Amino acid sequence: MIPYKLLTTLRALVSELTSAYRYHAHVRYRVISGDDSRLSLQIVRKAFGFPDVLPISVWPGVPGAKGEPTPGSLVVVVFLEGDPTLPAVTHWASPEDPAWKPVTLTLDATDSIDIGESTPIITLANGALFAARVTDVVTVGPLSGTIVSGSTKVRIG
Repeated sequence: MIPYKLLTTLRALVSELTSAYRYHAHVRYRVISGDDSRLSLQIVRKAFGFPDVLPISVWPGVPGAKGEPTPGSLVVVVFLEGDPTLPAVTHWASPEDPAWKPVTLTLDATDSIDIGESTPIITLANGALFAARVTDVVTVGPLSGTIVSGSTKVRIG
C-alpha cells in the first residue's frame, strides 16, 4: 500500500510534468480565415486543452512560398520550444482534404522555379502573359523576325 503523502506527491509530479510537456505536441487546427502572413485557426479537438482559437503568423514550410489557404483546410501547429506563445504551422492539408489547394500561391526563387503540368493559369512576374520559343516568328510594332536563341533559365512545355 502506497502512503497517501507519497501518492499525493507523485500525482503532483505527474501533473507538473504533463503540463510542462503539453506544448511539445503536434495539434490539428482548421483555418477560419487568413492571408499570406496571418491566419486565424480553430482547434479540431477541444479536449486537449490547447487554445480554441489561435491567431498565428505564417511560417511557410517551403522557402520562397507564401499563399492564402482555403478556409476550412487543416493545418498542423507546433509550439516552438514548447512555448505556448510561439505557435507555428508546420504542415498543411494533404491532397485528400477537399480544401488542400490554397486560394492563392506565390513562389519566388533566386535561380529557377518548376511548375507542375496541371496548373491551368500561370502569371509571371509583372503580369507577363506570353513567351516565345526558339524558331517562333514574332512581331514587335513594325518589326518581325524569328527567335534564334533564348535563355537557358526559361523552359516552355
